[in-house]
Amino acid sequence: MRVIPVLIAVCYRATDEPMSDYALASAWTAIENTLLAATNEGLGSCVYTHAFAEEEEALKSILSILDAYHLAALIQLGFAEADPTTPPRRQLEEIVSFEHF
Repeated sequence: MRVIPVLIAVCYRATDEPMSDYALASAWTAIENTLLAATNEGLGSCVYTHAFAEEEEALKSILSILDAYHLAALIQLGFAEADPTTPPRRQLEEIVSFEHF
């Protein structure tokens, strides 16, 4: 993490309130919008999510994130060394179906 130009820690606060489940969904909406905006500005990005609770706790400790918050993801931003190739698009007929799965 020492060589990443910009590192964004996206956090959310989960409570016992019934609507707090939406906090994580809102965090991921913010992540998506951040990635789209970064791409629009010519920046490269990479999202990192933790796999285990122990890893989240270690990252929160390193980044001094309060215990009341959960870490949704880390977003790394910077200028890419090379432009990635665009993957081929599938034909609409391959991904759309009518009246069946």
